[in-house]
Amino acid sequence: MIGAGVRGEYVTGEPSIAPLGYPSITEKLLLIFATLTLDTYDKSVYPSSGYFLQISAEHSDRDLLNKRDFQRYYLDARALLPLHRQVSFLSQLFLGSSGGEGLPLHYQFALGGMDKPIAYPGKLSSFLGLKAQERLGPHAQFLQLGFQYEFLKNKYAQLRWNAGNTFAEWQLDLKQNRFITGWGLTVGARTLLGPVEFTLMSGNRRVFLSHLNIGYKF
Repeated sequence: MIGAGVRGEYVTGEPSIAPLGYPSITEKLLLIFATLTLDTYDKSVYPSSGYFLQISAEHSDRDLLNKRDFQRYYLDARALLPLHRQVSFLSQLFLGSSGGEGLPLHYQFALGGMDKPIAYPGKLSSFLGLKAQERLGPHAQFLQLGFQYEFLKNKYAQLRWNAGNTFAEWQLDLKQNRFITGWGLTVGARTLLGPVEFTLMSGNRRVFLSHLNIGYKF
């Protein structure tokens, strides 16, 4: 899929938990965007082979009658390599960068938790070992590796490890102390209601976390 166009947004927000004096947000945005998506997964839920690639660029400036000049780019690449009829190797690489004058908070990148609503592609990334959206920043780097095992028909176990973080400045620096690591075990099933799964997680930021998901994500 190749797409390009103009997107309009009306944004309003009033924080209930925030630093003293944190302002409410009400504004209109008009952006131009382009997206390339390639998807060869063999199934939409618990695929066992194929790859997924999405590259996106978004741009806002005052020539589009906005009050803000900013841009945002990301690459989301995933692959599943079958090792056996019931075992697959999982991998994902995410690189995101944004910047400009007055970058809106909701256009920064968030890492953490197991939810990734499809309405916000590229903005929210699941991350084992962190609470939902625990890390937020204008730049993000994230790598995940693991294995998936179909131990019974439509019943799956996933063992995964990830490393990544959000940053104030973009740097391709692989020093260990720049990244947060986490790992987790997921047991799930494909059902008529959608995927049902339970995950236990840990990492160098959180000793123990759990997550239960029932049904499709919106």
